[in-house]
Formats: sequence, structure tokens, C-alpha cells
Amino acid sequence: MKKLFLILTVATSISFLAEGRPYYFRHYTNDNGLSNNTVMDGIQDRRGFMWFATKEGLNRFDGSQFRIFSHNQAKSNSLLNNYVLALCEDHQGWIWIGTARGVCYYLPDNDYFGTIEDENYRIDFAVRDIVADNNDNIWLSTFSGIFRYSKSAGKLTHYPVSEYFPPGSITMTNAGDIWVTSADGSIYKHDARTDNFIGFKILTDTETAASISLGKIVDAGSYGFVVSTRTAGLRLFDPNSGIVTNLFEDDNQLHGNIIINTIHLFENRDIWIGSESGIYIYNLETGFVKVLQTVTTDPFTLSNNAIRFLYGDREGGIWAGTFYGGVNYLPQENKSFEKFYPTGLPGSLSGNVVREIRADSYGMIWIGTEDAGLTGLDPRTGIFSSYYGDSPSLVNSRNVQGLLVDNDELWIGTYDNGIYLMNLKTGTIRYHYTVREPGRGLKTNSFITFLKTTGGTVYAGSASGLYRFNRETSSFTHLENVAQDAFIHALYEDSKGLVWVGTYGRGLYKYDTSSESCEQVLSDSSDYGNLKNEYITSIYEDKDRNIWFTTEGSGFGYINAATAEIRMFLPGRDVEFAIFCATLQDSYGHIWITSTRGLLRYDPVTGTYTVYTRDNGLLGNTFSYNSAYLDKNGRMYFGMVNGLLAFNPAEIKESKYNPPVYFTDLHVNGKVYRGNRTDSPDSESILVTDRISLKHNQSSLSIDFVSPSFTSPDLTKYKYMMEGVDPDWVLMSGGRNVNYANLPPGDYIFRVVSSTSGNIWSEAEARLRIRIFPPFWLSLPAYILYLITLAIIGYFLIMTYLKRKAVENQREIEAIEAGKEREILNAKISFFTNITHEVRTPLTLIKGPLDRVLKTGSKNLKDNEENLMIIKKNTDRLLRLTNQLLDFRKTEKERLRLNFIRTDLYELVESTLNLFLTYSEENQISVRMHSPVNHYELAIDREAVIKILSNLLSNALKFAESKVDIFLEPGNDHDSVMRIRVNNDGNMIPKNLAEKIFEPFYQLDSNKPGKKGTGLGLSLARSIAELHHGRLFLDTAVSHINSFVLELPRFQEESVREIESQAKGERLEENGEFEVFSSPSGTSHNLLLVEDEIEMGRFIAKEICGDYNVILTHNGEEALLALKKFNIILVVSDVIMPVMNGYELCRQIKSAIEFSHIPVILLTASVHVNAKIEGLDAGADAYIEKPFETEHLMAQIHNLIKNRRLEQQNFINSPLAHFRSVALNKTDEEFLKKLNSTLMENLSETDLSVEKISEIMGISISTLYRKVKALTDLNSVEYIRLTRLKKAAELLMDGNYRINEISYLVGFSSPSYFSTSFQKQFGISPSQFIKKLK
Repeated sequence: MKKLFLILTVATSISFLAEGRPYYFRHYTNDNGLSNNTVMDGIQDRRGFMWFATKEGLNRFDGSQFRIFSHNQAKSNSLLNNYVLALCEDHQGWIWIGTARGVCYYLPDNDYFGTIEDENYRIDFAVRDIVADNNDNIWLSTFSGIFRYSKSAGKLTHYPVSEYFPPGSITMTNAGDIWVTSADGSIYKHDARTDNFIGFKILTDTETAASISLGKIVDAGSYGFVVSTRTAGLRLFDPNSGIVTNLFEDDNQLHGNIIINTIHLFENRDIWIGSESGIYIYNLETGFVKVLQTVTTDPFTLSNNAIRFLYGDREGGIWAGTFYGGVNYLPQENKSFEKFYPTGLPGSLSGNVVREIRADSYGMIWIGTEDAGLTGLDPRTGIFSSYYGDSPSLVNSRNVQGLLVDNDELWIGTYDNGIYLMNLKTGTIRYHYTVREPGRGLKTNSFITFLKTTGGTVYAGSASGLYRFNRETSSFTHLENVAQDAFIHALYEDSKGLVWVGTYGRGLYKYDTSSESCEQVLSDSSDYGNLKNEYITSIYEDKDRNIWFTTEGSGFGYINAATAEIRMFLPGRDVEFAIFCATLQDSYGHIWITSTRGLLRYDPVTGTYTVYTRDNGLLGNTFSYNSAYLDKNGRMYFGMVNGLLAFNPAEIKESKYNPPVYFTDLHVNGKVYRGNRTDSPDSESILVTDRISLKHNQSSLSIDFVSPSFTSPDLTKYKYMMEGVDPDWVLMSGGRNVNYANLPPGDYIFRVVSSTSGNIWSEAEARLRIRIFPPFWLSLPAYILYLITLAIIGYFLIMTYLKRKAVENQREIEAIEAGKEREILNAKISFFTNITHEVRTPLTLIKGPLDRVLKTGSKNLKDNEENLMIIKKNTDRLLRLTNQLLDFRKTEKERLRLNFIRTDLYELVESTLNLFLTYSEENQISVRMHSPVNHYELAIDREAVIKILSNLLSNALKFAESKVDIFLEPGNDHDSVMRIRVNNDGNMIPKNLAEKIFEPFYQLDSNKPGKKGTGLGLSLARSIAELHHGRLFLDTAVSHINSFVLELPRFQEESVREIESQAKGERLEENGEFEVFSSPSGTSHNLLLVEDEIEMGRFIAKEICGDYNVILTHNGEEALLALKKFNIILVVSDVIMPVMNGYELCRQIKSAIEFSHIPVILLTASVHVNAKIEGLDAGADAYIEKPFETEHLMAQIHNLIKNRRLEQQNFINSPLAHFRSVALNKTDEEFLKKLNSTLMENLSETDLSVEKISEIMGISISTLYRKVKALTDLNSVEYIRLTRLKKAAELLMDGNYRINEISYLVGFSSPSYFSTSFQKQFGISPSQFIKKLK
């Protein structure tokens, strides 16, 4: 009976394969890492990981690796119990785990296990089912009844069996309702409004009495609810009408014969039934049943028939947990590869190595195998039939190499027993050709392939040459001229009627059957020239008439039909592997090529190829030579070394499922990295970790990651890059672990993306930021310390070097200075000798005539007049010498300032030259002026240029023999300078002295008496020229004459300022936008003069700058700016001015707290009384009418300042003087009143500070200082002390307090310090002050 049931099962399975999709299960057991082969439940979480409940713990599976969670009594953070019965994921991603000893939950984000805490209930018994509803409730099914746990409230609600019903499984329907099966034969719906259950009877009383129980509820949408029973099949329940239908009532095979453990709905209408005898598939529309059961010889069937759970994942795959065989997975095949392989069961393929495939006109597919002879496949039934045997009607050879359908006959070539000819109608052997039969023409029994040409001629390729069959004589002819004695491996006739012959080791031949000529195909390609010795495994012509051939070891290639050029796809260059077996082309133009390492699909248009392997659903990776067949429906058949593969290329689709990448583990220095994980709910799992920090000695990392996928997990490709290490993305296949060793300290970002197809990469990449801190000796503080140390060392080295260098330099400087001093001393001695001579001569000429005048008296008036003229002339001479010395001193001290104004240079040179005409005539020296223009304007300082020209002309006339020429050279528009050249024909100055003569005190020896100079003239002239931004030099390029050149810039900024007259003690300094006239006395008192008339302003400033520094401005706005910039003690202002007049200026000064103390004198030409009244109303302290005497203005200024000083001194020295005495106006009085009030409120504070006073008054410390200083001539601290003392004086006058008490009341730290301060300030002690009052 058992054998009959097995045959029935296999026959049913085979018929299902013929009529529907094939079912190829993949098995995962403890051999693959599963903790136990008994799998009770399974779910897929939101990240895509699969979770399995087993007898020995909880398993998480990512497609490649299992992670096992088990109970550990020594750890608080572990699974509650190892016997796991039920699993569920809630909406927050928590994994709920029902065990034999209660329930717990796992937080993937925190890698933490927790339990339910409730003060009323303790669940420490088996939890058989768990469901999470949409309201954050967790429903638990136990033997004690139902429990509902509210996550938000943290509260358990119990529905005990005694009050409700014994629960079975729990289901949440599509509508979000909770339904529960019960052992009493009913199903119950939870009513959320009443928190009660409503029952619906499913089983009859008879069935209940027979101990038939309910299993699971599945919401099948419009079909209703499908409810499983333990032993009575399925029931269909309509929740709207309450009608119950028995789905298996008429099916004796299912009804009562299977024990149902679970059910699951797939594709909306297929109910998969997990039972103790396999899986049954029931279609809700057709009722058709498919049975999937274990076949021990079939590796693709269920590993065990005892099914415990069924689950569908997001890829469309189906998981089946078994009681003994682990978990089985049925992938959703995107690539519908149908596999035929030997199972040992009747009707299955009898051999492994499929060598040849051909189809006849009756619909039978004939298969030649190398290990089981000839086999026939009926595609309509999926049943294989063997034609191997030793009877005359069968093929007596296990190694069938070649097949050929010839009308109603089948040619069968064997490797060891000749050729068989089968009658396809009868399925019997009609003839057997071997070498033993004389007259048949065979020289070998080893035949590999056949070919029937379009003309009907049959050719047979053997291991020793090519044969042609003669139908008339039923014999074979050995063709000696075609690849003589070669191993013929492939034959193919192209569309032109040419026969292509592929040999094993002797290359490719082209045979013309009409002329019976044969030639070997050779390749002259530089990268491939070995075709003549190639091992050809197959030949094929594509739709473009290109001839494709595959080789053993050299890839594959094709011969271009148009150019006859051979294009090779060489291993290592164009393709990854070397041995290729057979070729076909599909309706899309793709070329399918088999190999020993998978199936390759080549796209001639794009030049790209895709490889399919066992991971894509193939039987294996190794295919057979020249074993390919394409049927009329486009279905391809390929022979493999372990079976037959069939598929339709149109059904091959690429998966679009591309889950994100997650980090699953991290090892640092070979140890698991835990980071901040503390076995608490607040810790962070590696799944969600996005950054880690490591020490410098934690630099070797191993990073595990995965993209959870189950259809073809080993095909998932990854690209990763460690920013800071990898220059570009690194592609990896299969592996999911990356190692980095000895990473230097720094910041890195590890990035990884995945692709299940290898073409489309996941959009979201996994990122892990890694920071490796340097060791202390390489850290920033260490570098700073190193830098400081180096800086200190460097500083000491540099200082030592500098000190040494300074000593050396000092010695050199001292030597140079000593030499210079000697040189200067000699020059000075020479200079003073000359000066003495220069002075003594005119003094003699003054003293002698003076003596004569005194001696003669008025006796000789004519002589006296002559003597006086001599005296005047020599006095003038001494005066010129003195002025020259003073000018030299000015240039040396850089105190000579120039005033550039536009001047007619021609007129200036001419007028200067005229001064020397009398002298030139007296000495008979010709003087001429040369100029291309008679008018030339230039911005110069007139007096400075006259001094230079006078010196040059004086020297020229003094040393000239007969002539002096002066040239005015304006230059052209491109020149930046103009020149004045003074030439004389005196003794030539040596070139080596061209610069020496400009040094101070240097004099040339002269052979002319009375012509020796002072040695200052040229030096002074050059200094003035340089101040003029020009230069003065001796032009040594001019021969035969001495030529002095004065260069002046053509473009000079004009100035309106005049040269200061040092003789009068006046000085004008530049200070930004203001003119400042400094006092020669060095006073620090500044007066502000406001006058819009420039000349008038400068005149007044010069008049009054003897005692004060005068800042000159020209309107009221400028005056306000000057007030902010300078510390002004008095303002003198005109009334009528542009921009802001004097009245407005005065008002603003007197109204501003910063300036209200400054006295103001108004100047005006108006004599009306109203004008004076307006000025006084504006706050003016004095009013002077124009015109006025300067002495009047000076007296008014001195008087105001003097009175101010007297008022301040009186206020300072008098104990009872009030602050109003120093207030000049209402603004000042308000300021002092506010200041005095503030001080009185805080007077008792001994540490009262200026900062506090300024903060209370709302002004800056600097403003407070300036204001107090201006009003009282005291600084802020002094004024505070004076206020304390004046208040003390008032208290002393009142007589209500003793001196000691008063000292503390006014803020002094001690009575003695108070008495000393009082005595110092007022010149009288406190006790004497009291006596004086009495």
C-alpha cells in the first residue's frame, strides 16, 4: 500500500510539472547554520530579514548567514526561553517571541530583549500564537486563555478560558479585526467597543464530539474566511452571512486523510495547506489540488513532509518550516528554468550527462546521454522513456553521442557501438551499422555527430574522419579529403549550402558538397592565430548568416558573413572563462552560449553579456558539448552533465527587488565591536549605527554587511568604498565582508551599495562614519606642545645667534662709526676752518671800516659812507651764510616743508639768472639761457627752486672760465620729469667725485683766490630737490664741461599751505582733514577756531597759536567732528558760515553733555543788538564784533580760561562750595546734579567704582572722565573722593555725628584715612574745621 501511494504521488507530481510551474525547493538546515531542524514559525521583518522559531532558539537569516539568539542564564539581555513557538512583528518593528515559558520581545535597533512587566499577571507558560493589531495591542494565545497587551498603556488584559473559550490561533483580517479559533468548534471576533468576543459556529456538534479541532483562519478577501481543521479539511466561512462551506466534502483524497498544521493564502486564491504529509495546494476557483511531498532521491523536493508554518516574503518566495527538515524555500523564479534530472523514480530522466537533443515530427524529444543511452521525453506528460537495452529493438550502448531525425527514422551515433537506425513509428531499431559488417564502409564504431543537408544527404562525423551515407547501397563512404582522420566534433550546413566541419584539435573546415572541395579556416588576426589547431565544440549560423563557433579553451567567436572577418571573444580579455559548449539564437537576436561555468546570453547590439549559473536556478554550471535544441515555440533545450535544462527566453525576467544594505557586524582587532551597547533599551545596534569612534590602537576593522535577499542571494553584488582609503568603488560578488588593516588616525566614511541583478544598484547606500583618534603623541595637544617646545628652543637658538650676531655687528658698527666719526671730525674741522675764514673775512671788513668811522667821526663823510657800505655788504654776507646754515639744519631735521603751487618756470629761471648778470659782467663770464618755450607752468615750491638755482648758478659763475649756460628741457608728453641743466666750462670735476661733492662739508680745491665755498651749498640743494620729489646730480655723460642737472616731476600735487616761518615760531601741521597750528611752547591746550574765510582763519590761528594749539575748521559740521577728535578747552567761531552757522554750532555744543562745558566766543561783523542777543541765547560765553584787535581776542580767551580755573580751584579747595559753582550752563548743572545724586545714593560704599557710576548714569567711562575733567579739572576718582569729603563737611557742620561716624558714613575705610584726606584737600583737619564753624 505504501509503495502504491509513493507511485501515485510521483505520478501526480510529474503530471503537475507538465501542466504547471515547477517547484524547486531550497533547503536550510543545521548544516547551513540553522540552530535546529524543527522550525515552528517564521516571519519577515521590515528590513527584509527572515526570523525563524526553532526548538533551540531564535534565528535571523539574511539569505547567506544565520544569526542565532538563545537563552543565557548568565545574561539579562537574552532570549527568554529556547523553545520558540510563535513570532510577530509590530508596527514599531519590535519582534514578539512566544516561547514555551512565556513571551518576550526583541528590539532590533537596540539589540535588546525585554519582557512584559505587569503587576497583575505573569505569563510563564507556553504562548502558541501572537498577533499585533493596528491599535498597538499585542494578542497572545495561551492554554490559560487570551491575553491582550497594550504597549501604550503598558497593561495586560486577560480573557480566561473559564470565562470565554479555549483559544487556538489568532488572525488579524484585512479589515483589522481580531479573530480567534477555538477548541469548541467556533471562531470568535473581538468587539473593540464592548471588549468582548462574538462566536460563530464552524464545526457541527458531531465533528466536535469526534475531537475535530479548528486550526487557523485566513482572510481570502471576496471568497470569505478559510478556516482549517486538524483532520477534517478546510471550511469556507462567509463573515457577512455566517454560512459555512466544506471545501473538501467531495474529495476523499484530502478529506480525512491529511493532518493539517497550517494554511496560507498565496496569489489571492491559492490556499497552501501545510500538513503532516507535505503541502497541498487548493485553488479557490478550480478546486484543483497539487501535492508537494518529499522524494528522497530528488534534491529539489521538500526536505520533510511535516510542515509547521508557511510564509510568503516580499520577493514572492514561499517559506515552509518543517518538523525535522529545517526550513524550505521556494523562490519566486524570475528566470523560469525547468530542470530534468534523474531521481530514480519511474518516468524520470535515466541519465545524467545529456549529449544530444533532437525532436521528431510526432512531438517526441529524443535525448542521447553518455551514461544511460537513448531516452525519449513526451513534453505533454513530462514522462521520460528509456530505449537502452541488449535486445535487438533497443540501443545497446550507454554512450549516445549524436542524433539525427531523418523523416520517420532516427540516426543514433554511439561512442562505442557504431550507428543505429530507429523507426520512429514503431520505436524499434531497424538497422545497426558497425565495423564488423563488411561492405558498409565503416572504419570505426565511434560516431559523434550527424548532419542532413538540404539535399537529403546524411553525413556522419566520427572519431576518425567524416562519412557520407549512400541510401542506394545503404553504405558509408569515408571522405579522405575532408579533415582527413580528424576527430569530427560538429557538423553544420549554412544557408548557402556549405558544410562547416568542426574538429577536435585541428580547427574549423569549410566543405563545398557540390565541388567536394574542402579548405581549413585560418585566422590572420594579430591577437588570435591558433584557429588551425583549435578544439571546436559546436557550430551555429545566426539570423545575419554569421557563423558562430565555440571552442574548448579559447572562448568563442564568429565569422562575419559580409567581410569573412573572424571576431574572437577571448578568455581574460572579452569573457571570464574559456570552455564553451553550444550556441542558439532566440527571437530577440540574443545569442545563448553554454559553457562549463554557466549559461551566457550575449547581446550583439550592445556587446554586453549576462551569465546565469546555479544561483539563478540552473541544475549546475557545467553543460555538455554540442548539446542544444530550439523548438518551434522558441523553447530552448540544453544538455548538462547532470540533466536537461529547458526554458523560453521570453520568460526570463530580471528581478527588480533591490533591498537596502545593512551593517550586520563589526569586528575591531578581531573582536566584536560593542561601542556604547550596554544591554539596555538605550543601547544602539549595529543595524542603526552610523558612526563609531576608535582609539589609535583599534585600527584593524572587519565590516559585515548584507542586502537581505533570498531568491538568488549569492548573486547579490556589492560596491564599497572607504573614503580616505579607496580611490574609487570596489566591486565584489558573493562576499559581504571587508577588512581594513592598520588604518592611520583620521576620519573615514565606509559606503556600500548592493544590486541583486548586477545592473541596478540600490538608491540608498549604507554609510558608516569612522573616526580613529591619534595617540596622544600624535594628537593636536601634543602637536601644540611640540610646537611650543620647538618655538622655545628656536627662540633660545635665535636669541643666542642674534646676541652673538649683535655683538659682532656692534663691533663692526663701532669700527664703522669710529671711522665715520674721524671722517666727520676731519670734515667738521675743515668745515669750521672754512666757516671761520668765511666769518673772519667779513668781520674784518666790518671791524676795520667801523674803526675808521669811529676814529674819523664826521670829519670825512665820503669815507664814512664808503666804510658803511663795506660794513653793510659784509653784514649781508654774514646773513646769507647764517641763512644757509639754518636751511641746511632744516633739511637735515626734515622740518623744511614745501608748498607746491603752479608757477611759470621759465619766468622763475630767467628772473633768477638776471640776479647774477652783474656779477657775470664784472668777471667777464658769458651767461646765456636756452629754452624751446618761453612759458612753462609746473607745480613747484618757488623759494625752494630759487635756492637750488641760485646755488647752481653761483657755483657755476664762481668756477667757470668764460661761460655759463642754463638749459630748460621740458621733455615730451611721455616723460615723467623735466630738467634744468646748468653748464660751466671750468676745471672738470673728476667722475669719481660726482657723488662726493654732494656730501656735507666737502669742498673741491680751487686755484682761484676767494672762490672756496663752505661745502654746504650742493648738499643743501640736493636735499631740497629730494624734498621736491626730484633729484640733483652731476651728469658725467657730458664731456668737456661740468653739467649739473635738476630733475623735477612734471606732475606734482598742488598744495595750499605755505612754508612755515621758523623765525616767527609758527608751524602748520597736517592732521587728516583739519589744519593744526601747534604752539612752540609745547602746550597741550587745544583751541578750536571755526572760520569759513581761509586766509582770515589762518591769520587768526597764527596770531593766537603762541600759547595754544589751534585746530582750524571752516564750518559748524567740521567743528563738531573736531570736537569729537580733540580735547578742546575753548571754541572761537565766526557766525556767518556755510553748512552750519555759528549760532547753531553754539547751541549744539551747549546742548551736548560731552561739550556743554566748553566756552564759546562768537565773532561777527554784525553790530545789531538782536545779533548779540541771539548769540547769547545760543549759549555764547563772549561776543566780539569784527573788525577786532588780536590783543582783544587774546585777552578774552585768557580771561575766560583764567576765570574757569579760579572757579574750579574754589570748588576744589572750599569744603562747602556747591557743584553749581562749576556748572557753566543748564546742561552742565543737570549733569552734575545727576552725578551728585548718584554718588549720594552710593556714598557709603567704600569700593564705589567709576565703572559702576558710569553704568548707573548710562554713559561711557571715557565720556564721564572727559566731562568731569572739563568741569572740575579732576579725574573721576578724585571727584568721587572730593564729593565724599564735601558731604563729610556738611555733616560736620550739622554736628549730629562724631568724626569717626562720619568717616564711615561717607565711605572711608578708616577715620585716620579720612582725617588725612580732609587735611590734604582743604588744608584743615576735621576737628579744626568744627572749631572754625563755632
